[in-house]
Amino acid sequence: MKKKKNISGQGGFSLLEIFLVMALLGVVSAFAIGIISSLQGISKTKDTRQRMEIVAQKAKDYYRGHGNLPLASASPAQSVPTDSANLDLEQKFRLDAWGRYFQYYPNTPTSIVSFTIDGGKPVGGVIISGGPNQAIDVTSTTTSGVTDFVTINIDDIVIPINVSAEATEIALTELKELQARVSAFDKLYAGVDNDNNAATVDTSGVAATVAVVACPPTTTTNDPNSGLLTMDEIDKGVVATYGCPDANVLDFIIRWYGMADAYKQDPWGNDYDWGDATSYTGNAREHKFFSAGPDGVSGNTDDIIP
Repeated sequence: MKKKKNISGQGGFSLLEIFLVMALLGVVSAFAIGIISSLQGISKTKDTRQRMEIVAQKAKDYYRGHGNLPLASASPAQSVPTDSANLDLEQKFRLDAWGRYFQYYPNTPTSIVSFTIDGGKPVGGVIISGGPNQAIDVTSTTTSGVTDFVTINIDDIVIPINVSAEATEIALTELKELQARVSAFDKLYAGVDNDNNAATVDTSGVAATVAVVACPPTTTTNDPNSGLLTMDEIDKGVVATYGCPDANVLDFIIRWYGMADAYKQDPWGNDYDWGDATSYTGNAREHKFFSAGPDGVSGNTDDIIP
């Protein structure tokens, strides 16, 4: 009698084995797809960050040349202005790697310290991408004039535009120009005997007493060495007696040389200070214009002194 042959003994696969192999392939495929998707996400995130960094650098370059960041585009609202008049970038720099517009928040020249990210140090502006989930979850809160951008979703990408170094450069340039005007004005009267008294020929210099006349010398009482009106006295506001319309040294220099009002304020929106001898005797600020720096408080470590 013939024996029945076992199907599995013929070198084939049972249905169970086939199902197991298919299940295993499904798991491997899903795992591979996950890895590929993850790698694509990493690549797109890297690409997006690179675009944002380029935009941030362009914005900083613009700030260095203009004293402010370019305004955001109105269409679509709060997007990056890539036109040649502003950042001169290709259209792709308005978009992240997922094809969504960046959100761009620039500060005005007088408030470059009123933005922060996650409660950190103040920045000049912010660029935001929704990241892989393509949804911007960043929220903002404003307290005492400072807007803080808070990242809720970890996949959001937030790049700061920090212009502190550029602001310092601008302040130093303007301060040197103001100080040069003080020196030039002082030289008009150094070595001149304005009150016809040979015993007190004017030899004042900026490094010494900075004793200079405050208004056009129409009388002999404008002799710098007479002590009637010096730069320090002008800064105290003691000017009415001498017919000067200026409230301080800064106003006087700006008016005398017809300088632009932009020279009055530093990049943080505060008037430049004059280091009078009463407050700053022997100090690096004495007889100089200086900036109170980012915090707007004169006399501390963040002051900018040329």
